[in-house]
Order: sequence, then C-alpha cells, then structure tokens
Amino acid sequence: MKVTTHQGDDVYFVYDEQKIFAVLQRSFLEKDNYSDKFEFDYMDIQVIMFYDEEDSWYTLAQIICRLIDKYGKIGFEEFNKIYHEKKSIEKKYIVVDNKVYKPYINNSIRSGEMINYIINIQMSDDTRLDGIISGDIRSPYYNNVHNKDLLMETLRSRVKNYYQNKNVLPSNEYYQEDITDKYQKIIDWYKENKILK
Repeated sequence: MKVTTHQGDDVYFVYDEQKIFAVLQRSFLEKDNYSDKFEFDYMDIQVIMFYDEEDSWYTLAQIICRLIDKYGKIGFEEFNKIYHEKKSIEKKYIVVDNKVYKPYINNSIRSGEMINYIINIQMSDDTRLDGIISGDIRSPYYNNVHNKDLLMETLRSRVKNYYQNKNVLPSNEYYQEDITDKYQKIIDWYKENKILK
C-alpha cells in the first residue's frame, strides 16, 4: 500500500497571547482514505497528533496547550490517548445518551469480490433501523451495502435522530456495558478537564 503525503501547510494559532506556529499534514493511503495530523512545539514539548477531520485542529491545539500548562507533557499524552479511544468507540459502535450499542453486522453475503453488509439495530419499541440509503438492495450501483463505514454512519445518524424524536433507545440486547463504562470514564475525564461543553 502506497502512502502519499501532502506537503504540510504552515499555519499558526494564538494561545494565551502567544503566536504558535504549526504544520498541518494529510497522508493518503488510498483515494478516499487519508489521515490528518498537526505538529507544533509548546513549552519545549513536541506535539504530534492525528485527528478526525470533523474536529478542528485549532480547537484541539488550544486544549493541548491548556493541558500542558496544567499537567506538563503527560497532559498531552493522556489527551492524545483518550481522544483516540473515544473516536475508536464512536466509529465502531453507536453511542446514544452516553450508552454504547453494537449493531447486528453480517458480512457473509458475497457478490463476486464485493461484500454485501447487513447492518441494523432494533430499537426498544421494536422498530428496526438500518443504514441502507437505497431501497433496492439487489443493485450494487444504487445503494451503499458494500460500504461498511457508510452503512454505519447512516445507521448511527438514524438511531440518534430516532432517539431525539421519540426518546427511544436501542434494545438492551445491543447494549455494551463494559464499553459504556469505558466510554463514561472518558466522558468524565473530558468534563473534569473542561474539554466538553
């Protein structure tokens, strides 16, 4: 697998009236598969952090500087670890009301080289939600059944909307108690360090 790295963009941010220079970089593993990172030095600590595109590097850099002020290098290292644990849970599972649920996933249906995924979850009121965008699952060209990430993203959105509109959580059979406990500890750490609003 070839990794192509976009030359870094030189940027800066202001923290505590100090102008701090940073480098933003994007590395491509494939056409649509890439990772973003930023780098900067603060208080003689080199910060290198990969982050999700949905998050603002600027906001993350501000948080990191604040944590370094409070805890030193270990503040950044702890945040970096916890940030990625949180993102991993949120990508692999469905998180609603700070509870973690694992949907039904079947990847045993093959269409030549392609895998047709069936991903769904039953809500507490017996409504079954899935992530299929098109109603015609027979045609691979008109739906997203081959794209596990897109199916999960769509299902995650539907479950959250369903919860917001009807105040109904997924059925308890999908509830992941151990992972919910881990996620709650992460949320508590975020709140304790004033990272969550």
